[in-house]
Amino acid sequence: MKKVDYNIEYAHISTDQPRFSLEQKKSIRITKEIIKKFKKQKKTYTLTVLVDDYLPSYSCLDIGHFLLKLRENGLFPDYIAYEHRLTSTAELILEMIPKEKKAIRKIEKEVSHSKDVIFFIPPHKKFDEIGLTETYFLNYEARYDTSILMVAWYLFRLGVIDIPDVFRRTASIKSKPFVGKKILNILPEKHKREKEKQVKDLLKATNFSSKIKNIEYKFF
Repeated sequence: MKKVDYNIEYAHISTDQPRFSLEQKKSIRITKEIIKKFKKQKKTYTLTVLVDDYLPSYSCLDIGHFLLKLRENGLFPDYIAYEHRLTSTAELILEMIPKEKKAIRKIEKEVSHSKDVIFFIPPHKKFDEIGLTETYFLNYEARYDTSILMVAWYLFRLGVIDIPDVFRRTASIKSKPFVGKKILNILPEKHKREKEKQVKDLLKATNFSSKIKNIEYKFF
């Protein structure tokens, strides 16, 4: 399998975000600076945008216009991917977690209805300390927590697992390999405190904990 040195994710956007915002512009500026350094170091890279179409309850994003704005700002992606398509691999990720590192608690939603919710037990906590706000795998509405989808996304970009139909190639003139020896996530600072820590905890619980060293971040 051909690989580039880095698979770079940048300009993250949600389908309920109607405008190309300052957040995307900052991401592009930082990515350009990193690419400049990579070129001097003769490192290869591919550019990927992940669209969050999983959590938003509605969509007002014009993908065509969004891609046009990326082009106008001088950084067109090689690939664009959609988060909801990562759910096809969520069960596979769940199966990677040893039994002793997850637990099931029955949640009473109504008097006559109950459901089982799967919890991940981070290394720094005990099961008794896990609350309803920490449903790392399945939340109260029986949807996958984004942390497990990000584990799938990172392992996919590293070529560890295969997920069909997640991305499509854009109209780049010269195609590049999708998989990277390392991945670089250029994300707003708000992702740093909680979500990315959860992703690392989940990865540590799988047989692919060694891949953490291949995951890099640039927060802004």
